[in-house]
Amino acid sequence: MTTRTLRIDEAAQIINKHGQATIVEGPRSIFVWPSQDFRMLQRYNADQNQYIVVHKRDGNIEHIPGPCVKYHDPITMESVAVKSATALDANEVLVIYRYDKESQKVSRRIQHGPCVYFPAANEWLHNFVWHGNDPRNKTRKIPGVHKFNKLRVIPDQFYYNCEEVRTKDDALLTVKVMMFFEMRNIETMLNQTIDPIGDFINSLQADIIAFASQLRYEEFVDSIGKLNQLESYQQLVERSRKVGYEVTKVINRGYHTTDRLQKLHDQAVEKRSTLKVAMDSEQQQQDLTDYKLHNEQQQNAIKQALELDSAKHQYQLQKSQLLHTIKLSSEQQLEVLEREKAKKLSELYVMQHTSIDWALIVGKNGRSRIVEGPARIFVWPSEHFSMMRRYAATQQQYIAIKMRDGTVEHYPGPCVKFHNTITMESVTVQNATALDANEVLVVYRYDNNKKTVSRRIQHGPSVYMPAADEWLHKFVWHGTDPNNKTKKVPGILKFTKLRVIPDQFYYNCDEVRTKDDALLTVKVMMFFEMRDIETMLNQTTDPIGDFIKYEEFVESSSKLNQLECYKQLVERSKKVGYEVTKVINRGYHTTDRLQGLQDQAVEKRSKLKVAMDAEQQQQDLTDYKLHNEQQQNAIKQALELDSAKHQYQLQKSQLLHTIKLSSEQQLEVLEREKAKKLSELYSQKAADEERLAHYADLKKLGVDLTSYFVSQNPKPEHIIRVITDGADSHSAVHIHP
Repeated sequence: MTTRTLRIDEAAQIINKHGQATIVEGPRSIFVWPSQDFRMLQRYNADQNQYIVVHKRDGNIEHIPGPCVKYHDPITMESVAVKSATALDANEVLVIYRYDKESQKVSRRIQHGPCVYFPAANEWLHNFVWHGNDPRNKTRKIPGVHKFNKLRVIPDQFYYNCEEVRTKDDALLTVKVMMFFEMRNIETMLNQTIDPIGDFINSLQADIIAFASQLRYEEFVDSIGKLNQLESYQQLVERSRKVGYEVTKVINRGYHTTDRLQKLHDQAVEKRSTLKVAMDSEQQQQDLTDYKLHNEQQQNAIKQALELDSAKHQYQLQKSQLLHTIKLSSEQQLEVLEREKAKKLSELYVMQHTSIDWALIVGKNGRSRIVEGPARIFVWPSEHFSMMRRYAATQQQYIAIKMRDGTVEHYPGPCVKFHNTITMESVTVQNATALDANEVLVVYRYDNNKKTVSRRIQHGPSVYMPAADEWLHKFVWHGTDPNNKTKKVPGILKFTKLRVIPDQFYYNCDEVRTKDDALLTVKVMMFFEMRDIETMLNQTTDPIGDFIKYEEFVESSSKLNQLECYKQLVERSKKVGYEVTKVINRGYHTTDRLQGLQDQAVEKRSKLKVAMDAEQQQQDLTDYKLHNEQQQNAIKQALELDSAKHQYQLQKSQLLHTIKLSSEQQLEVLEREKAKKLSELYSQKAADEERLAHYADLKKLGVDLTSYFVSQNPKPEHIIRVITDGADSHSAVHIHP
């Protein structure tokens, strides 16, 4: 006899010598006799999004929705498997068949989303097998390539090229269209067709072939606009109604013809384009000249005021930058302090729990107990002692625990949990989802009691921590090609955070044909804004894909900046909860040879039309030049007169300023000279007074001043001699040099 111990998540089967089987579930200890066969049973557990399928040996099948646990009994069960339930969005449905054993009948029902569908044992899903896109060519449909169970009930569309279409004069064409359709009645579709896409393309071909067979090639080119009208697709509209659909729009995307025919036509288009470019260039040159002359008049008067405004602006800018720098520095310092505070609190929290451990002790009978620390415990030799792994979550995290019975529990942080390996399958610490003010999450919640799924919108700013029965909507949209920002690739943009701020994207609309059969690529930039999230979720799975497919080219490219030219785009955006605020035409480009080819008849008519247009354009250009030359001469004369007046005023101002400055400088020089002369006079006067006083002192002392003066000048410059003959004689004065 041996002793076996079963844990809480284990079960065993014991078969005695008579073949009778008994299932024993842990935790417990059991005694097994040598005559008994002991087998451990494999355990299967399902969470709230799964179910267990049990195939019994008597042929019955049992489905058990999660969360649940089941052990594989090999005596009564053939197999046990865990399968995922089917999650449906709001715009998806399932077609479910149910077999009633009592009445021997099969019933059908439609399961609408959002929900999580758990099939019963006597239920199965309808498998749709439709025409699908060729992986190498989106305009070609292949039978049976599109297989699915989830049926989308939102408006949809597809591209298709109708090949080998012949006109009345036997011209061979390939007509390209884009069809928009919407489901109206699911029951009618299920009863009337097994492949509605196949019915659509067959009806399209019939209508287009019938339309082209009544017209010559030139008439077909002139009437191709009618292929944008539903009245031209009577068989398609009628067939779509019979199979439960409604065709809302068919857009003609142009056509292809033979190389010879297209080349002849492109030559004519090229000539007309050359003349048009010459006229436009001349007109632009004249407009530019007029613009320069007009602005030159205004700029002469504005320059002085502009310099003053520039100086004021620089002062205000420096002041604003200084204030912004001071404010930013203060905010950064506060942010650093807050982060350090949060870090210290987090470290303090972790330190408070680091010294606390839990342990798991399992006895010989399979029963377990948990000991919380700090504690001192005694472990018997028959007991198994193990430390429990500790998991800590901060305030930005949560702990997800998957129990062995299939249930899942979520604990928002800050918190600490220990991994009990007996009751818990796994424990993980996961980051919460931080939302900015312009972001939202679409959250689904499964009610296990009512077996229903609800949907709500989580707005930011917030930190979202999911409950155990919640999951996030995953968006899969058209995204920007990494190698070309103007090209959109399906399914490349995957995310859960939905931005609800105004946004925009670039897009190049390829293969657009004009009325005269020129092949273009139109470049636009679209601005849009979310208006209703619920409408978007219910009506589309990829709004970007809807936007880029709902465009229509008009003859005048300048009108492509007006929303009135995008009626389908605006209408479709409203249906999916968005608002298109603006579309900007970024120009277009075409092939090097304007695609190539048209037949000889078109070429002859084009030559005559080009010659007439050329002569008319030449005359218009000459008249335009003469008219503008007269206006420009008058403007130039006025401009020269204004310039002369401005120069006169400028010279006058400079002269007045020079005269004023010169006068001020002369007055200043005179004042300086006057002060200098006065200073010299005062100095001379003081010196003279000092000498006179000196001479007076000498005279008082009896000094002969004449002899003194002579002694001071031993070498006189001149000698004056006075000669007298007597008292009565005349005197004579002689001056010797």
